Amino acid sequence: MFCLLPFELSALVGAGGYVPFGFSTQSDKAGGKGTFDLHPTLYLNGSFNIPYLKFFLPEVGAIFYRDLKDDYSKRSYYFLGDFAYPIRSKTLIRYGVGIFITKIGGEGKAVVLNNGDGYMTFYTPSESVSTYNVTWNLGVEQALNSHYALRFEAYIYEILSSLKRDISYSFSLTYYL
Repeated sequence: MFCLLPFELSALVGAGGYVPFGFSTQSDKAGGKGTFDLHPTLYLNGSFNIPYLKFFLPEVGAIFYRDLKDDYSKRSYYFLGDFAYPIRSKTLIRYGVGIFITKIGGEGKAVVLNNGDGYMTFYTPSESVSTYNVTWNLGVEQALNSHYALRFEAYIYEILSSLKRDISYSFSLTYYL
């Protein structure tokens, strides 16, 4: 029956930056956080205007990590199932769930790093491995004109675990096709 409802579809593309665990990831030896350590992101988004539900915004994207220091490769892909509700004529509140797939690979090298009290040996992956994470998403999107919008969205990992819970977020510019 859901398929019989009338809806409108429009497509969007976007680019921006993704900050993985920005409030908890150490970015330098002095203990600084990676709060604005943006990694390039590209995405394709659909916008379904559905009666009574407002908007459904499925999205697929890729995150390209830069400046990896320890001789390994990392790439993430994600799928979002967000809904949106307009709170003003050009402002949307976004909420939903997502799946993030992160692939990490390396040559299995030993890397000696400072761990605070001394040095320890850590090992890079010797093969490609993938992790899968479900997120709860919350964001805001502000239209600038009929073709462009700015967006901020937070992705909450492990929402039910007080020990493992963490937040990543993104800033992006969307172009309406």
